[in-house]
Amino acid sequence: MLLRGYMIPLDPLGTQYVLSRVPMASCFFCGGSGPETVAELRLHPKSIRRYATDEVLTFKGTFKLNASNASSLHYVLLNAERM
Repeated sequence: MLLRGYMIPLDPLGTQYVLSRVPMASCFFCGGSGPETVAELRLHPKSIRRYATDEVLTFKGTFKLNASNASSLHYVLLNAERM
């Protein structure tokens, strides 16, 4: 599956990211959007690097619906590779 959106870092080291349909100021965490507008990226090792906040990128990977892990988002892109 391909997903395109705004990069939002989750940690200061820049190793965990969320891909959002809207920029950070309007995203689920900071603004008025809902959880359906974000997906957790679990990056493939070759795609791990520091990305700029609100950088618009496309990733491909295996899409997973999360129904059981409360510490993860509803949508997860596994082995996410930057296109």
